[in-house]
Amino acid sequence: FGPQFTSGFAVMIVLGAGLVFKAAVGQATDLLVVTGHQIANFWISGTGLMFNIILSIILVPDFGILGAAIATSVTFALRAIAMTIVIKRLTGLWVLIDAFPPFKSSPAA
Repeated sequence: FGPQFTSGFAVMIVLGAGLVFKAAVGQATDLLVVTGHQIANFWISGTGLMFNIILSIILVPDFGILGAAIATSVTFALRAIAMTIVIKRLTGLWVLIDAFPPFKSSPAA
């Protein structure tokens, strides 16, 4: 495709890493809504939005589109962590993929 497409390689790698975090919690947002915890979902999503805006304001002037990708990926990761913690506390369910079993409480024997 040419050099104009290869310049976006780093951006795609950073966004891809962020999407891995987002995918690690699956449909956590929907789970909060169907279990009646819409307000928790609202606060997590709103906080994530504000965090993304602030990080973008800080990073974009110096790093351009890569800064925006970093801000978005960091937000994806922090939102995934927040969703995991809040859902575990509110519902007792574990939504993070089983790649991290040390953090998962074991069922009663």
